[in-house]
Order: sequence, then structure tokens, then C-alpha cells
Amino acid sequence: MFARGIGIGTRGMALFTTSSRNIIACSVAKSFAQPMSRHLLPIAVADASKIAFSKLHTTRANLSPDTTTTTTTTTTATTTTTTIPSPSAPILDATTKESLSRLRSQLRYYAVVDIVGRPYLITKNDMVIVNRLRDVSIGDVLELNRVRELGSADYLVKGAPYVSEQFYTIKATVIEHTKSKMIQIVKKKRRKGYRRTLTHKQTHTILRISEVEINKLD
Repeated sequence: MFARGIGIGTRGMALFTTSSRNIIACSVAKSFAQPMSRHLLPIAVADASKIAFSKLHTTRANLSPDTTTTTTTTTTATTTTTTIPSPSAPILDATTKESLSRLRSQLRYYAVVDIVGRPYLITKNDMVIVNRLRDVSIGDVLELNRVRELGSADYLVKGAPYVSEQFYTIKATVIEHTKSKMIQIVKKKRRKGYRRTLTHKQTHTILRISEVEINKLD
């Protein structure tokens, strides 16, 4: 006789099947930490689907069938230009200002920024190790403007794909150009007697996050 069921306990959920001979159990453990609940703040963004395209109106001259002379067809193109805001430009309405005001009232902020094509979760005074930046020197202050997410313990703002630069100020200072530990790569071929050991050191740039602030909108 078989019995099937789903049991829920303090350590997770278990799906079990029992019989007189076999007992099969599969357990799914909970994650090591509960996700922090945050309120997603509404931000008004210009709709890209409303972008209108200019139309070309063509007018062709009438040709008489009895005319023996050659008549040149005249085409007139009329272009209509409409000024439309960029899809990434924010609409600073009452809802947006209230949402940013709630976020600004928090004590600490975090951000998910793209640096050299890779996302990093940062807060103020963090040290970030990135691939070598060739065009900067030690002591230079960089302004990070590709922010995917900006938030605090209670609120967050998500970009599509990036948050507008008017909402925040995030700066980083270049403090060091360094190299990683020695990396050894072993290459060999079976039954060929070929074996080579290659060494390599990856170059890095270390950044100190000096400022993470939410701007006050007038």
C-alpha cells in the first residue's frame, strides 16, 4: 500500500512516498537568510511607445493621356517634426517627488552600479576592486552614472534599465593600481609528453566609494 503527501516543517518542505519496502524523501532547505521586504516606489517614466514618426506626403502631377510631350513628375516631401522627451528622461510629478522624499529620509543607501560592464553592490566607504582602468590616475574622482537599483532598508527604486542621474550622486575615488596574486595555468596533452606551466598576474584598480546621496528635487 502506497501513501503520498507533502509535509511542511521548520526546516523546509518535504515530498515523500512510503511503502512497505521503500521510503523516498526529497527535502528542500530554506535559504540561509530571509529576503528583506522593501516597498517598490513608483517612478513615472516617459513612455517610449508614444514616440511618433514623421510622415512623408507625396503629391504626383496628373498626366493627360493625349499629351505627346514629355512631362516631369513632381514629388513634394513634407516632414512633420514633433518634440518628444527621451524615454530615459524622468517625469517629475508629485508621485515621483514623494517617492524620492521617502527614500531620502532614510539613514543609509545602497546602489547596484555598472562599472566597466559589471554590476557591483555598493554602499558608502566601500572598496571596490575592478579590472584595470587605463585612463585614470590615483586620486581621480569618478562619478558613477549607470545605476540599476537605488534603495535603503525600506524603499528602493529600480531603473529601466538605469535610474535617472537627476535622482542621485555617487562618486568614487581611485586609490590604487595593483596586481593580483600569481595565477598558474597548467597545459598538457595526454600521451604526448607535453606539459607547460604558465603564470599570469591580473591588473586591478581599487576604488573607494566616497559619496552615495539622494538628490533633493525642487
